[in-house]
Amino acid sequence: MDSVKNILLEYGLRFQEPQIEKVDKYIEELLGVPYNLTAHRDLDSAVHKNVVEILLPLKEELKGTLLDVGSGNGVPGLILAIFFSKLKVVLLDSREKSVNFLRGVIEKLDLENVSVVKERAENFSKERREEFDYVTARAVARLNVLVEICTPALKTGGKLLFYKGPSYIEELKEAQRAMKELKVELEKVREYSLKTGERRALLILRKYESSPEKYPRRVGVPFKRPLL
Repeated sequence: MDSVKNILLEYGLRFQEPQIEKVDKYIEELLGVPYNLTAHRDLDSAVHKNVVEILLPLKEELKGTLLDVGSGNGVPGLILAIFFSKLKVVLLDSREKSVNFLRGVIEKLDLENVSVVKERAENFSKERREEFDYVTARAVARLNVLVEICTPALKTGGKLLFYKGPSYIEELKEAQRAMKELKVELEKVREYSLKTGERRALLILRKYESSPEKYPRRVGVPFKRPLL
């Protein structure tokens, strides 16, 4: 079985030994949790899905403040915090089980640049408007919903980093109204493939103007009645 270090080396990803040690501990914790927090039961699958998939499309250093919406098991926010020490990361999730897991992992990994908040994204984005340099999410919702619940917390000029699968083209078409309403534009798409055969894309959107105060709408509405 490959080690975390060997898998990252296969992809030419750069790292320092302390980062590998933290990822090792994180994967160990991840593989020990119940099935409702992760579907991965082996190291190779867990590293590909939760580490390689996050780092591979990133070409620049991330620094400043980052919000991970619907963080779940800590991906992508926790991984970004480990590999980009100049980032100050907030992991946001409304589920008690996820929040408890994340707090435990942060303590065990001794991560000083990460905090956890238990709240719905709609409430958090309204309360913490224009605060973050980056907002990221993976496997939380379709793009039009993400744009509404994430963009208000983003600074003008900041970037949305959304990890998507091959269906992102359809989601982009569907999200045009939301992007216009929330004042964001697509900056670039980075398509990439894992050696497992899976195809992925990182969508990078830039906020060019402050979002209207009416967004996000109240809890649940963006999911039930998305902007189309």
